[in-house]
Amino acid sequence: MHLDVDILGEDEFPATDYLMPDGLDMDELVALMRPLAASPAHIGLSIGCYNPEKDPGDEYGRQLVDAFRATLSA
Repeated sequence: MHLDVDILGEDEFPATDYLMPDGLDMDELVALMRPLAASPAHIGLSIGCYNPEKDPGDEYGRQLVDAFRATLSA
C-alpha cells in the first residue's frame, strides 16, 4: 500500500508541499485504509509527500503514525 499524504485536507495536514482543499480527514483516511491493510495481498506500506520541514513540532508525523497504528491494529 502506498499513501501520498497530500490527499488529506490542507487544514487537517499542512505538512506537505501539495496542499489539498477539501481533502480527507484522518478518520476518513483510516476508514479507507483498513480494508486495504486487511487484505491478504497486503505486504508493505510506504508514505509519500510528507514534508517534515513543514512539521517543526512533529505533530503531523505523530498523527500519521497514530493513523497507521489504528489501521494496522484493526
